Amino acid sequence: ALGATEKSQVTYHLDYAEQVRYETNRIVPPALAGTLQCTPTEIRGGEYCAHVGGLEHYQRYGYKGIKDANHHNVLDTLSNDPGWIRIPYQHNRLTIQSGHLPHLSTPIESIGQDCRNNDDVAANDSVNNNNKENEHTTTTARKRVI
Repeated sequence: ALGATEKSQVTYHLDYAEQVRYETNRIVPPALAGTLQCTPTEIRGGEYCAHVGGLEHYQRYGYKGIKDANHHNVLDTLSNDPGWIRIPYQHNRLTIQSGHLPHLSTPIESIGQDCRNNDDVAANDSVNNNNKENEHTTTTARKRVI
């Protein structure tokens, strides 16, 4: 589960098997990726956005959107790039996408008063990754910290 608070967001990224990248220096995205939005209160912001440009778009912007040579913030492209699919936050909404699509969530503007933070579940299939860990696993998160 990914917890979030007001003003937090999930930055632009592509899901892939971290262990495969560590072992082979190759990025292998999952066949499918998705989220389940679980917070039962009103949330403003927090849109789930995926770009249909896939790996080509990711190659331009890079991990966390920091690669663009013109220093464009990938969030600034949401309103004028027709390649973005934008899905507003809604309790109990399940999103499923092709695993090769880079994605993000927009900053959370506000969370209802009866909720201190929201929890969403992110999941990937591992068919293309030989059951290797993806970037959302606890083990992989620990490896980044160490």
